[in-house]
Amino acid sequence: MVGFERRRLARAGRDDLARDVRWVSDVDGDGYGYDVQSFETDGEQRLPKIKTTCGNERTPFWMTKRECDVAERSMTSTGFGTSATR
Repeated sequence: MVGFERRRLARAGRDDLARDVRWVSDVDGDGYGYDVQSFETDGEQRLPKIKTTCGNERTPFWMTKRECDVAERSMTSTGFGTSATR
């Protein structure tokens, strides 16, 4: 996810922001309600939380209160999204 975010920002010409993307859950620990500190191309903060499942995209998953609070506070025009990868 960190690599994806850095590439996304670099492709948008925002190498300055790409350099500042951080894997928060690995460096600072889990519990912040998000895993990666990134940015929208306009510089607005973007805080993705990574969830995985062996099921399909309709498989329910748990979110902590903190994860829900962070998601609610950081809602942007992109909203809440899921990505199914196999």
